[in-house]
Amino acid sequence: MNLHAVWDYQLYLLQLEQYELARYWKLLRLKGFFPPKSGLRKSLHWTLKARAIWLLACAMHLAILAFALERLSRLDYALGFTALGVWVLLVATSPCVLYTLSTILLWPADFFVKRRIIAAAHRKMRGLPNVTVIAVAGSYGKTTTKRVLQAVLSAKFTVAATPESVNTPLGIARFILQEVRPSTTVLILELGEHYRGDVARLCAIARPDIAVITGINEAHLERMGDVATAAATVFEAVRHAKPNAFVVLNADDENVRAHGNRIVIPPDRLAFFSATNHPLCRYRISNEQFPEDGSGIRGTLTFPEEDERTALHFHIPLVGAYALGTLVAACLVARHLGLNRTEIQIGIGQIRPVEHRLQVLKGTDEILIIDDSYSGNPAGVREAIGVLSRFRSRRKIYLTPGLVETGSRAAQLHREIGAALARVADVVILIRNSVTPLLAEGLRQSGFQERHIVWFEHAAAAHAALPHILKPGDVILFQNDWGDQYG
Repeated sequence: MNLHAVWDYQLYLLQLEQYELARYWKLLRLKGFFPPKSGLRKSLHWTLKARAIWLLACAMHLAILAFALERLSRLDYALGFTALGVWVLLVATSPCVLYTLSTILLWPADFFVKRRIIAAAHRKMRGLPNVTVIAVAGSYGKTTTKRVLQAVLSAKFTVAATPESVNTPLGIARFILQEVRPSTTVLILELGEHYRGDVARLCAIARPDIAVITGINEAHLERMGDVATAAATVFEAVRHAKPNAFVVLNADDENVRAHGNRIVIPPDRLAFFSATNHPLCRYRISNEQFPEDGSGIRGTLTFPEEDERTALHFHIPLVGAYALGTLVAACLVARHLGLNRTEIQIGIGQIRPVEHRLQVLKGTDEILIIDDSYSGNPAGVREAIGVLSRFRSRRKIYLTPGLVETGSRAAQLHREIGAALARVADVVILIRNSVTPLLAEGLRQSGFQERHIVWFEHAAAAHAALPHILKPGDVILFQNDWGDQYG
């Protein structure tokens, strides 16, 4: 038995669950106390917190050993051998007990340090009243929206935007302290949400001048409980914004529309964006083109009170239809902040694909790879299947482990995904786990042939087999990538 691997593995699981002890022990019961023989997708990050927990756990196990030896030296065999047995058990199989105690003991210091960092970021933002804060909240599409906003607004302003998916209070606070400077004029924050009140706490660090709501769906139902709670949490970005904040809502999302109707927002402070020319959105997209080389979407964007003769022609290197709505959202915010058409056009030209979010990569033999592996949610899956369907002249392959954290709706959602895939995909590659049989069931019920469903035990095995599955000119979409805490 590799004791070092056991200690690292159990601490890694604690880190995956963000040091939430109830979820940690649930995960241990699910995954087991020992590293899987198949290996792990990722490894432990030795952050300051992880090091502190590990060191305190080591100190405790050494203290138990010292106590056992001291008792034995005094011929107290009953207590000495009992303590020695406990020590062996903890070292060999259950460092998780020591990690749990360490987490509890370190909680006051951890809380105090976090509060100091967050308070320092809040003070810094109060000292920068001329920085326009844009909050991006929603169940999906936050990172892409943030990046498109950053590109467009950078044509006029000095923009700081949180990297990747930095969307927690501590992550945002550290970013503000390290990256926001007196020269910064716009700060774009992605607001993460797992529980009710999360978004409100983020808004308390830097109150938004502009709130953009991307959409609401079944993501995080395992923690949220229901869509209504998710909607209320996301809309904390609106409720906790500044009194005169400008609010931008996704008109294509019925949950956003429904919840938005419950909040009184002055008409001059409210705007809607849409990828489908929804009546609530005053911007219009036309002449849309989707080349099958994966280069992106071309089209025409008509501003309010204008016609196609003065419309803005664009080409964005994004393939999801939702990107059109994101583009409109960015134009709404840009116009609100005073950018002219020329500046907006320059900003659109600076948009780049977002890594692992419907990112198109070109492989050998004219094979197109669509990497949508970052995270999965129902809206994202529907979008991905829609993208795949637009490659009409290519053989279409879809690889997925399914979705996580969909709560009681897991069965229904995965059967629906299977039914949608049956109408689009030529081959579906599934990673065997707790939800992909449900997806396969949806495929079969919709007439998809069993011989075109390919199963693998692990993602690594599926990836290794791809050279034997793919043919020249194929398009393959990688949907979602489960972390080691799921299975």
